[in-house]
Parts: sequence; structure tokens; C-alpha cells
Amino acid sequence: MSNLILNQKVTGLSTSEQTDQVPGILTQTLAHPSRSSKYSVVTSMNVIKMFEDAGFIWKLVRQENCRKHYAGFGTHLIALEHPDIRFEDKELDKEIIPRLFFLNSYHGRTPLKLDLGIFRTYCENGLFIGAMLETFSKKHIGITQESIPQVVLEMKKVFSEKVVPLVGSLMENELSESTQLEFAKAALAERLRSNEAYIGGQYEKLLISHRDEDKGNSTWRVLNRVQENLGLNFRGSPVEVMYSYTAKDENGQSLVKERKVSKISNIQEVTHLNKYLFEKVMEINSNTSNEEQKIAA
Repeated sequence: MSNLILNQKVTGLSTSEQTDQVPGILTQTLAHPSRSSKYSVVTSMNVIKMFEDAGFIWKLVRQENCRKHYAGFGTHLIALEHPDIRFEDKELDKEIIPRLFFLNSYHGRTPLKLDLGIFRTYCENGLFIGAMLETFSKKHIGITQESIPQVVLEMKKVFSEKVVPLVGSLMENELSESTQLEFAKAALAERLRSNEAYIGGQYEKLLISHRDEDKGNSTWRVLNRVQENLGLNFRGSPVEVMYSYTAKDENGQSLVKERKVSKISNIQEVTHLNKYLFEKVMEINSNTSNEEQKIAA
């Protein structure tokens, strides 16, 4: 029990019994009126209880600000953490904590989903592991109490066999200035991919370090700086990054305008970008390692 209490103090996670006021979105038991009778509701509190029975603690990370029509039925994200799923490597265990991210809704626009992720202990950044390592994606009716122990086993296996060597490699491998700029440029382009008129922006600002722990040229440090500076931690806004795009004036003539990158409120978009960054940095890390091997040979 002592480990559980300690983890709560560090991460802000809790159990439902220890939470004085459970947010209303978690106690919702009905589907939105727009859903048909065939729509199967999986209540978040029931899922949380199942994970609690398996030793997990949890935290509501974010709930979407719905229009009045969907208020109380919207998409929400919960972080789940198990005290027995830790890294044996002391350096990794001090740096990051494995988590499971549970996404749900009652309006039918978001399926129930479980994603693997990691949580940085000293800055509260939550990184979603990319699709290359994603092992849990359930349909809206696919999770039962009996399936939870298997989830725990799969989490332990994935983290021990894949995440530990991967993150270790990211921490050891250093990126050149040009490669860092390449990564930052790709990250900003993906963030603004919905703007077809996007030309370019101040992507180099995504590499700025705001704390001593994030200084350095390792792939891991670069990833975390870009992730935080884009505002992908569900807490803060992005750093002030201006970008340019083409537009039309009142006479229909083309011109270039500038705008500041805005904060993202959509939970699924933040999740997508987190995964994109993880997969992109893995690709860069792999390419860099291959180049080093060629030079050594």
C-alpha cells in the first residue's frame, strides 16, 4: 500500500474511494439521446473499477468542452497506472512511469480505446507511444473484468521487451543540429496539416529548452522539448510560434499572412500528434543509428 500512496503523491493519481468528488462525466451511465437502442454504453466508472480491482490508480486527464447539445456525454481521457509495472533500469524508472490511457465517450463519436503511454515524473508530460507499439484497441463493447489481467501482462511485456530498449536508445543517441531542425520542421507541418495554405513557420522555436533536464542533443531530450513546446501535454499552451499561409484579399489577389499556432483542445488530435512525434523520432533515431554503423564499418 505504501507504493500506491507514494505514487499518488508523485503523479496525482487516485482511487475512486479516495476521490472526494468524482467528475460528472465519469458517473454518466446513459448514452446521448441521439444514439440508437443498439448503441452499447460502456461507463467509464465501471471500467475504472475493473482496473482498480487489478491494482491500478487513475486520473482524469482531460474532458472535451462540448457544445451544449453534447454536454455531459463528450470524449474524456483517463490515465491508469499500476505500481507493479515499472522499469528495472534505475535511470529509466526515475525518468518515466508507464501508463495506460483510456479514451471514452457517450455520444458515439469516439470509440472506447486503450493506448500505451509514458509519463515523465518531473514535468508531468504524458507521451503516447506510437502505433508501432500500440497493443490495445478495443471496440466499444470489448473489455471485461476477465480481460484486465491480460492487459497487465501485455503491458509488462511491451514495456520490458520494447519500450525499455527503445527509450534507452533514444537517450543515448545524439542528433545533429540539422536533424533536430528536420524533426521540428516535420512536427510543425503535421500540427498544421489541416491548413492547406500553410507555407512554413518558426519551427526552430520548438527546440528551445525551458529546464535543465531537457537540455542536450539526445533524441529523447529533443522529442520531449518539441512535444512540450507544441503544447501536447493537456496542460499548457504551445510556445509562441508564428507561421505563414496564403490567403486572398478583398480583390481576390493572393497574399501571405501570419498567424500564431493555437492551443489544441481536441483530445484525439493531441493523441494523434503525440503518436506522430514518437513514430517520427523513432524513424530519425533508426536512420541516425544506421548512418553511424555505416561510418564505423
